[in-house]
Amino acid sequence: MQQQRHHWPPDEFRVIELHHMKLGHFLAYNCLGNAAMHAALYPLALARTRITAQPGRLEYSGFAHCLRSVLAHEGLRGLYAGAWTRAAHVINAALVGVTYETVRASAEPLPAPARGAVAGGCAALASQALLVPADVVTQHIMLLPMARLSPVAATVAMAPGAGWLGQAGAVIRWIRRRHGLAGFYKGGLWSLVLFLPNSAAMWSAYSAYCDWLYRWLDSPPRLAVQLTAAPLAGATAGLLTNPIDVLRLRVMLQADRGAGARDALRRLWAEEGPAWLAKGLSARLAQSALFSFLFVLYYEPAKRLALKDEFKGALL
Repeated sequence: MQQQRHHWPPDEFRVIELHHMKLGHFLAYNCLGNAAMHAALYPLALARTRITAQPGRLEYSGFAHCLRSVLAHEGLRGLYAGAWTRAAHVINAALVGVTYETVRASAEPLPAPARGAVAGGCAALASQALLVPADVVTQHIMLLPMARLSPVAATVAMAPGAGWLGQAGAVIRWIRRRHGLAGFYKGGLWSLVLFLPNSAAMWSAYSAYCDWLYRWLDSPPRLAVQLTAAPLAGATAGLLTNPIDVLRLRVMLQADRGAGARDALRRLWAEEGPAWLAKGLSARLAQSALFSFLFVLYYEPAKRLALKDEFKGALL
């Protein structure tokens, strides 16, 4: 029988790690939970993209107005425009989960927040090869109804009844003709610049909040601690990285082949002035906090369900 490799002090918050779990069960539960989470959060991502892409308040006055307007003019289907092209996020969940847990276990001598930061950064790095092309295509589809802002709308057939597959195919062909294969990684560097510190900050803050809440509340239930720490950590990371996210999205959506971060930054400054640093911040904070909450809501129970029998007594 496998023995526990870690002995916790009585006041330390216990973390389920990769060697405690049945890997196949963990991957299956992780992917199922990730699919449900992305379905719930997709409308928030769509609103965030549209608010960030518009100059000033051209179309929407804020986060709630964007959601109401899309629902009123495009229906429920409009809130999920481009959702199927984000299926890569579900596949990617397995890679991220294994990377995070493996690196976290390997960094065991470090304090919990530092282990979370290192593991979160490595997981974000591993995920970008698959996610950047999916995000580029998805964000163009999200903007198709905003003809004044979408560089693709004029060349994509928007006939009534056109399915998501036709739109995705048209966007993919446009990107390849306009930018070549490199177009699918447009903004990829800025995705790394965003997701590495965002993931590191989120997981580091999550570990720190868990430890602090566990001690402050005198050993409360594990899941209650985790579900309280998660949105606090998500909002913390979202606040710190919002300007990078705004710039990343603008770079991804530029139509000119040679346009880069400097051009996007000039345009943002001309449109917004220094206020661009907080552009779409309310949407990002809401999305980040809710994402972190829902992520932990499925991720931690998935780890508990996948526990090996010999660890259930110590970790449940």
